Amino acid sequence: MLGKPFRPMEPVRYAEPFDSPEWGFQVKWDGVRILVHKLGRKVVLYNKKLHERTNQYPDLIEECLAVLDCQEAVLDGEVVVLAEGRPHFPRVLKRDWATNPRTIRSLVQQLPIAYMVFDLLHLDGVDLTNLTFWQRQEYLQQLVAPGSIIYPVETALGTGRSIFTAIVNRNLEGIVAKRLTSPYLLGQKSDFWRKIKNVKQQSFVVGGYLIKEGRPNSLLLGAYVENDLIYVGRVSSGLSAAHLNLIRDHFPPDPSVPSPFRDIPRLSLRETEVQWLPPCLVAVVEFQEWTDDLKVRHPKIIGFSTDSPESCTL
Repeated sequence: MLGKPFRPMEPVRYAEPFDSPEWGFQVKWDGVRILVHKLGRKVVLYNKKLHERTNQYPDLIEECLAVLDCQEAVLDGEVVVLAEGRPHFPRVLKRDWATNPRTIRSLVQQLPIAYMVFDLLHLDGVDLTNLTFWQRQEYLQQLVAPGSIIYPVETALGTGRSIFTAIVNRNLEGIVAKRLTSPYLLGQKSDFWRKIKNVKQQSFVVGGYLIKEGRPNSLLLGAYVENDLIYVGRVSSGLSAAHLNLIRDHFPPDPSVPSPFRDIPRLSLRETEVQWLPPCLVAVVEFQEWTDDLKVRHPKIIGFSTDSPESCTL
């Protein structure tokens, strides 16, 4: 495990928060999952897809060498970029996707990160994965003290409902419930860990729609990054007859309209019939979370909005 990429343990989706003395509850941070491997004076970073991310986060490397008082360790956590006290997922992706050394150095200053560490899997030659979750937390709290860019995630015992209410009030992503006796199961999705999501809601520009059997079928969504409209996914769930009639009446097929997106969305061969729209219609959409490639997961349209398209930003 030490020094080699592996797939981390993953939670299953769970419908609603609960209370139980047998469980601990942690805030689910909306960031990039990163596993830190410390081997003496060397630190290597991997993401959950087994790709190395050492070059992307030189500030985290420096901090690990400065504050981790051990020879060997493997930590599991989320790298986040905070904006007004909340994680900003598109901004951390900007850090994660950077490859040019000059760009990376600039982003270290522009977009400072925090590493929200929630588990410790290896410490100075000892594999901790077979210990209970609570035992691993005790080792983690001894190793990582608050006060740097590395933050140990707090665990609330037994009180899932109140923690969930607090994160909803702060518009955070959700919570993860973890059974206190849980081992760490490498590469497995297990009911020992349960994620309870706070549904997100955001306004997006409608940049086009797909046509099926001669009528609008799903909307193509975008949001602005500076002056570019970035495609973030499609939505068909929640589209009512009234929504479809509005689109059909106000935006009839017109092959002369160009795509408003910076990069034209990739469509399958059976989805070649698309109508692009000028960036003037705004839709309000609920969705579960952002995917790793910055697309909305499980979107559902709530309605249309009078918000200005320029206000739909990432």
